[in-house]
Amino acid sequence: MKKSSIWKLLFSALTVFAVVVFAGCTDDNDDMGAPYLNVTPENLTFDAEGQPADEYNGTFIVETNRPWRAIVEDEQTWVRLSATEGEGDAAVTVTVPASNIGQSAKVTFEVYNSYGALIQKDVNVLQGEVVPPTIIFNETAGNEAVDDKPLVSAYTGWNTTGEGASKVSYEGTNTSIRSSGKSSAGAYDGASGPNVIFFGTAPATFTVKNITLASGQTNLKLTFGGQYYDQDNNDNGFKKDDFVVSLSANGTDYTPLSYEVNNGDQEDPYWVFATKNFTLKNATSTLYIKFEANISSKFRLDDITLMTGNGGEEIDLAGGGVVPPDPSGDAIYENNFDKTPAEKVDNKWPFLDQTDAWQNASGTGNSTVTYTSTNVSVRTSGKLSGGYDGASGSNKIFFGSAPATFDINNITMPAGKTNYRIIFGGAYSQSNGGTYDNIFKPESFHVAVGNGTDWSGNLTYEKIGGSDTTDPYWVQFAVDFTLKEASVQLSIRFTADLASVFAIDDVQLVEGSGGQEVDLEGGVVPPDPGEATAITIPELIAQMTDTEAPVDANADRYLDAVVMNDVAGANYTFNNLILATENATEAGNGITLYGSQVEPSTLGLNKGDKVRVTLYKGLAKVVNYSGMYEVTGAKEATWCKVEKTGTVTSIPTATIVAADLAKYQGMAVTIANASVAQAGVWASASALSSHTFTADGANFTVFCKQSDEKNPSVFLDVPYKAATGNISGLAAVYKNNSQLVPRNLDDVAAFSDSSTPMITGVTPASVSIPAIGGNETIIVSVANKGENVLSVSGLSGLLEATVDNANNMVTVTAQPNTGAVQNQTLTIAIAGGNSVTVPVTLLGVGGGGTGEVVAFSITDIKADNADLPTNGYGSQVVATPSTWVSWTVGGIEFTGVKICESPATNGSIIQMQGDDSDAAKQAKLQNVTPIDGMSKIKIVFRSYPNKSGSYYNPGYTMTVAGAAQNPVETYTDKSGYREYVHEYDLTGLGADSFELDNNKVGALYIESFEITK
Repeated sequence: MKKSSIWKLLFSALTVFAVVVFAGCTDDNDDMGAPYLNVTPENLTFDAEGQPADEYNGTFIVETNRPWRAIVEDEQTWVRLSATEGEGDAAVTVTVPASNIGQSAKVTFEVYNSYGALIQKDVNVLQGEVVPPTIIFNETAGNEAVDDKPLVSAYTGWNTTGEGASKVSYEGTNTSIRSSGKSSAGAYDGASGPNVIFFGTAPATFTVKNITLASGQTNLKLTFGGQYYDQDNNDNGFKKDDFVVSLSANGTDYTPLSYEVNNGDQEDPYWVFATKNFTLKNATSTLYIKFEANISSKFRLDDITLMTGNGGEEIDLAGGGVVPPDPSGDAIYENNFDKTPAEKVDNKWPFLDQTDAWQNASGTGNSTVTYTSTNVSVRTSGKLSGGYDGASGSNKIFFGSAPATFDINNITMPAGKTNYRIIFGGAYSQSNGGTYDNIFKPESFHVAVGNGTDWSGNLTYEKIGGSDTTDPYWVQFAVDFTLKEASVQLSIRFTADLASVFAIDDVQLVEGSGGQEVDLEGGVVPPDPGEATAITIPELIAQMTDTEAPVDANADRYLDAVVMNDVAGANYTFNNLILATENATEAGNGITLYGSQVEPSTLGLNKGDKVRVTLYKGLAKVVNYSGMYEVTGAKEATWCKVEKTGTVTSIPTATIVAADLAKYQGMAVTIANASVAQAGVWASASALSSHTFTADGANFTVFCKQSDEKNPSVFLDVPYKAATGNISGLAAVYKNNSQLVPRNLDDVAAFSDSSTPMITGVTPASVSIPAIGGNETIIVSVANKGENVLSVSGLSGLLEATVDNANNMVTVTAQPNTGAVQNQTLTIAIAGGNSVTVPVTLLGVGGGGTGEVVAFSITDIKADNADLPTNGYGSQVVATPSTWVSWTVGGIEFTGVKICESPATNGSIIQMQGDDSDAAKQAKLQNVTPIDGMSKIKIVFRSYPNKSGSYYNPGYTMTVAGAAQNPVETYTDKSGYREYVHEYDLTGLGADSFELDNNKVGALYIESFEITK
């Protein structure tokens, strides 16, 4: 950071520790004692059904006093953790699919701070009979660094080991041994360095000859280290398509072998670790491995290991290829979606029901297929499928607003068959301020199968081809499953939980070798539960603390209850299933299930439906979440099953006082003789709506969610009148504050107003007109207008307003302004009803500048502050300007305090601390160098949803020319966050400086800050 020299001297002699307490921001200097980490047990064991097979019930216990994270080794995608990060003590539940293959995976727990890992602890997940691998062959290219660059044929310093290595020899074409460049040492476990095998002029090959295999050694695993370096383009992305690995039994006939690599090419020293599990169809006594580079002088190879393993893709060396999953060679269903190239309709990519350009299906079971989809289109834009065998390119299926679903229905299945495989290409692409995240997110993209009525839980899938780290960033996946019983027809569902980031292509359904068991009548067959036992809502509530804990770690439980959500009314938080005990009117009989698996609209449930909820052992959790009684589970886990068992004829309503709302949460209640002092609108498209009502002298909140065309509710733009009467709804708690949530308009009938005219909104909310004058139109939204007319007042001089009552529009007209800026307030009223005000600004002369733009982001701040903290504020002190950070862009110096880089989960952008009462925690940002002719400021923020799915509008104070300024705000929903844009028109103010103070609650997250001269 930039500091004065005296402060540099002071800080070299004195270390200042500051404790900063702020939600989401942790100071690494918090006094928590010496860091420690204990993880028990060292090994978790599971049986072939995926059931815990030891006394630990599939759970690692983490004991620590620091933030921690857990990492499953790259290729072991079959292991799922209930949590991959946290802070302090925790229980991490492991789930694995059923498998007849013995397998093991390493899980690394580590505690860390902003500088990296502090302590690491490795533990293991074991399934079935795990046989320790036997090293058949290993080569490190020698232990002593070579001085020259001997060809493979001339090199004698090999370091060859393994029980099958005694007859091994090597052959190379345009390959040599080198110790120059970046060594593999430290890049992966067992990386040897210093020598590597370098591939020169293409095609260059390196062949390991005459590996001896013992009788029965057919389940094998091959690993190696690899590096790609293109100096001209500074490119280290490993190119699998141009580095081919092949196997042979005779040294003449070779079969290509696919393999997977980790993301080691993303950081120094840019070596990947490659892995392939495979099974030889027929045993052979001798094996040859050939590596071939198809690009000259870019590839390096090291640490080749062949060992016994658990098997995998079947390889037929005699037949010269990979054994296909479908022995008949006929797919049951396949579609590359390329009937004709997709074209835009009205400048928009068509939804699937608007075109047949994608309907190019074939297969033995295709004749009966139908399709349904939600928010899914067909496109030819962006990166198209490639990088895996059979990638078709051209059209792709794109998943838009979340949740988006694509169903392939009624595939006719072979008689008596139960073992199947679904294959598909998948891509993920999220823009992050000019860069792209292409790492596929399986936790947010789901595959399920069904029988046309019931759907399974989310099936696990594994990568079998392609790469999400190299262009074009498409991965091929396989879903292996076994039907509990053969089915005449099968449906496949793809679901994206994140908006506008996922695409698929090249879907196939073929016969396979089986895998996770699926019961089409009851979803994915859960681990053998034994007989589930009943539990009641009061019993669940009694278990709750503020920490998630299993409902029952040892047995499944079931709950019978009634759905309270009014899905048609839609005034409830998405992914909340609200349940109450049937016919209960006593407090403590309501509860909320939270998670994507229990969204009532997806499950086809509505108010009054009776359900039985099975809560699976160890997976379903209870928690008192900021006062809300909640049952939940890990997003990727099948933690419950919800079955409709009937429908009640009526739901009783308890009449209560407002003070008891929290006790009755999740239940239908009525508060009698409630009153509201002023008329208003129940719900709007711009924000959450909390209305203050009074009953028996006590205030209480009536809540309506933010509603718009995409997320409508029956309360959107519906007016209510000032009145007294009974009001009903569901009792609820949000952040330890109770509230009443009406389900439908019947609940608020006493306050309905079908006669009083009301202005419910205006667009835009403020008007700014340039100094040359002109017109601006305001659209007025009105309810119950009838014969009543709109009128305007408040403008004078150069400004006037006129009304178009036929179209509910107001036009503001401004004459040219040769003087200073004018700020006036326009009042729009409706006869017999209410009025609203609209700020109107007529800009003055002299406010315009050169149009030059000065902009900065986190990259610019870090360029001048290499030690800028992440998710913490180091030694920055608001009252001591010498501790502030400074940076210069375009010749303009800026400075600020309580500024850091946000964590990756919040975009790795500018983070500014905020507090509405403590000045020591209020971030500031301002310019040091005057900016002459400053005419506009534009700030782009990110806002991340809270657990209820709501977003916080960025709040702060912007001071220009000695006065607080108000921005014009717009927003756009992105994948996982909302992007807010605040624009300030400063024309005519004659200002050359600004100051942003985050004197509101909550941090600000800023993507970019732009000043126009």
